[in-house]
Amino acid sequence: MRKGKEKNGRVINTGSEAELFLEDVKAQIQYKPAAERAGKELYAHMEDKAEDYRREGMPEEEAMDQAVKDMGDASALGVMLNQTHQVRVPSMFVLAVILAVLAGLAGNFLEYCSRKYCSQPGQWGEQFILAAGMSLYFPVGLIIFWITFRKGYPWIIRFSGLFLTGAGGGLVMVALMSGLRVYGVDLFRYFGINTASMLSMPVIVLSVPVLLVLAYKLRNRKERGILLSMGLFGVSFLFFCRMDGRSLNMNYKMISFAAFMLPMFYLAVRGCFRIPVKKAILLILVPGILIAGVWTLDNGRILKDYIRQCFFPREEARSSWDDAYNSILIKELLPQARPFGEIELSQNKLEEYYTSEWYFNGNWDSELPMRTLSTKRSQNNKIELTDILPQHYHNNYRIAFWILKYGWVPGLLMLGGVLMLYLFMFRLVRDIHNPLGKTVSLSCALFLAMQAVLYAAGNFGFQFAWFPAFPFLSEGLASISTNMVLAGMIASAYSYDHAVEEEEELKAFRPLDRRDTPQIE
Repeated sequence: MRKGKEKNGRVINTGSEAELFLEDVKAQIQYKPAAERAGKELYAHMEDKAEDYRREGMPEEEAMDQAVKDMGDASALGVMLNQTHQVRVPSMFVLAVILAVLAGLAGNFLEYCSRKYCSQPGQWGEQFILAAGMSLYFPVGLIIFWITFRKGYPWIIRFSGLFLTGAGGGLVMVALMSGLRVYGVDLFRYFGINTASMLSMPVIVLSVPVLLVLAYKLRNRKERGILLSMGLFGVSFLFFCRMDGRSLNMNYKMISFAAFMLPMFYLAVRGCFRIPVKKAILLILVPGILIAGVWTLDNGRILKDYIRQCFFPREEARSSWDDAYNSILIKELLPQARPFGEIELSQNKLEEYYTSEWYFNGNWDSELPMRTLSTKRSQNNKIELTDILPQHYHNNYRIAFWILKYGWVPGLLMLGGVLMLYLFMFRLVRDIHNPLGKTVSLSCALFLAMQAVLYAAGNFGFQFAWFPAFPFLSEGLASISTNMVLAGMIASAYSYDHAVEEEEELKAFRPLDRRDTPQIE
């Protein structure tokens, strides 16, 4: 018989299923007096159920284990009990996200209603419709953010089995389709020409929180749970989207590795895997190094190219279409920006930038791909700032564009506002107490922050691989939707983690609807 300890007048078996169940329930209830009361009531209920099984002839330990199983999912029950207490809304973070999205929306309208797209007065109505259509992602993103904020975390906990099954099945399906594409079987074409590219970002990003929820669910399996979680991550990391567009996924692959490994180490340090911390860290670190090593060997050549593109762009620039040339151009233009207002350049200088003659100077052996088109256009049109900037500048170079268009002060103010948003975000993550909520929110925060860091580096002339999204501000249905889910999950995990102080709760007391309160038979 397992050793027991006295607790609240009853004997709880140390290390038993009952004790682990109660720990998981109380981890989700952040108003601690309520957590203790719930623990007492739940254990009393389990003892009554176990007693019924003992009368039926079931052995004592087996009876209690069966009573625990009858209670259902511990985390889901804890979330339901936590919802019976009023929770705090992370108002500053929610407001910061909304303001960032509105800034991105304004940037889109300023771009698509500019003279570049509208040269005739009579076209303003048409251009407004164009701008609205190209900006539709932003209001859709806000709706996704609000739904995820209100329902995301409790839904994942309550329906974790269905959620993990569906997400895992979807991940396997997309991974198989991606793998077949390497061998010439492109099933993506039946869903649209850009389906593979659009799916790669959300699947790579959202698979990580899914796998972390699974790792948390498997923590009681100790060593086997860790190894299974690392194995599943390794399969998804190494084989998903292994195709021609792997450069599109390069940044997101690196981010996903960090966003999975760091929360796993957090779970290990917290002792969530029920084994010694050093052993848990070792079981995470060794497979992690193996996964990173295999991926690095497989992508060694392209990684070297992107390192040179980032730090030594002059070695990589071959034409005015190259990302390396874009970095050189941005580094050339930014020092000429003014504190306020648009950069001042003569028409002759604008034409040199427009044709890229300022850099290549006609000494290149082969004709530059852009040169013929640029020269012909420059003969008939007045060149403007937007004509000389890199392709897709309005999406990939939003920070640099604001500095060149409106000046250093407005540009840095926008960047400072974004920095404040991330400070609010990591403060929320820090203040989340339950391990599952913190694990999921930490992963989401890392994804958002590392995208922003890589995006900002590219805007100052240090572009690595293809641009990631600029969360909340850059356009794109897949990127806006995915990043809004991540931000909503952080706010949701925080909200369902923090109950108000007892005095505040008494002041704001209102009778609870019986349907809102989990009933125990």
